Amino acid sequence: MGNITNQLKLFVTKARPKNARADVARSLRNVPSILRPRMKNVAFEITPALTDDTAPVFVRCEDLRLEQVFINLIGNALDAVASCDKPRIVVELVEPARAGVIEIVV
Repeated sequence: MGNITNQLKLFVTKARPKNARADVARSLRNVPSILRPRMKNVAFEITPALTDDTAPVFVRCEDLRLEQVFINLIGNALDAVASCDKPRIVVELVEPARAGVIEIVV
């Protein structure tokens, strides 16, 4: 309930300036709590695992917008695996030189 309330607070606050930066790990950690009702029977994994000790990876955008992108992508993945016997979604964080890649595998 607290996570949902925090998300609603973000929606009503003024947008950050264009030079805002968002932590990818933080945004990804918030998504499962928002989509939990849809993820009941789905094996969901973020690799490497995100812990409180995970070094932040920043991108240039607003926190809320990044979370919304992840919600949309993972929501689409949930739709894609809905008819599977053993639905599984893996979010892979890959860091090639000078760029980060986020793969959502179903």
